[in-house]
Amino acid sequence: MRKDLIIIGAGPAGLSACLYSVRAGLDTLLLDNFPGGQVNNSGIVENYLGFKSILGVNLSNQFLEHILSLGNKIVLEEKVLKIEKLEKHFKVFHTDGEIEARAILISIGTKCKKLYVEKEDFFSNNGLSYCAICDGALYRDREVAVIGGGNSALDATLFLSNICKKIYLINKNPIMKGDQLLFSSVSKLKNVEILYNVQTEGFLGENKLEGVRIRDKITGATKKVECEGVFVKIGMETKMDFETNFKLETNTKGEIIIDRENRTNIDGVFSAGDSTNIEFKQIVIAAGEGTKAALVIFKYLKNQG
Repeated sequence: MRKDLIIIGAGPAGLSACLYSVRAGLDTLLLDNFPGGQVNNSGIVENYLGFKSILGVNLSNQFLEHILSLGNKIVLEEKVLKIEKLEKHFKVFHTDGEIEARAILISIGTKCKKLYVEKEDFFSNNGLSYCAICDGALYRDREVAVIGGGNSALDATLFLSNICKKIYLINKNPIMKGDQLLFSSVSKLKNVEILYNVQTEGFLGENKLEGVRIRDKITGATKKVECEGVFVKIGMETKMDFETNFKLETNTKGEIIIDRENRTNIDGVFSAGDSTNIEFKQIVIAAGEGTKAALVIFKYLKNQG
């Protein structure tokens, strides 16, 4: 079976692209083993037109329900393993088989960066979170730690300051690298203690998180920061966890480089959303980029004959 278009990634960009490509008459398949993407972790969304306030997971569900209403077998909840470029089409291998397509749209979004330290995976979703907005309320009137030195860490700290009893902001650098106005707001908070030049080495506790083990980068001394919750906020990254027999051009951040029409350096392969080198990462922008990509792909396939 050969599709006109296979979309890899079912976040706002991929879902929007799917909507427009199906409505344009393209035989489309959307592949993602975790539909919804990072919107599921967005907490309350108040900047998406038409919704004054909505939980990210609810917004994501509405996106997906809209796509599913277009017909059966449009969305396949399978993980992509490999993409092969053949002479005039592509072959996509996934966890339940393989399928061919005339064009590919990669809209895999971004993922939270991990520290890759001791017990990080063990305490994930059990005391350790990558989303302060999603999980901050679980730690009301408790002591927590935020790990990071940029805007995402400062944003999380500012948000948590209204919920938590105390926040340890753990920064491996000698200064905060985020926006200075944001840093100024955080530095005035009485329930925030900033720790500079300390490296996070692991998380402590048996079945329950009890703290963070840090090492002073100047003296080499280690100590325990006692807390009941940790928020890792060291940025986002684009991570393609599937193989290809071609090399997509990326920038130093690992973002897929596209032109104004969402074309990559590989003919027939397009990309949209947060996984690309567009400057601003917002739900509405990702959805718009997905729409644009679908319209470009329709024109591209029509010209291919």
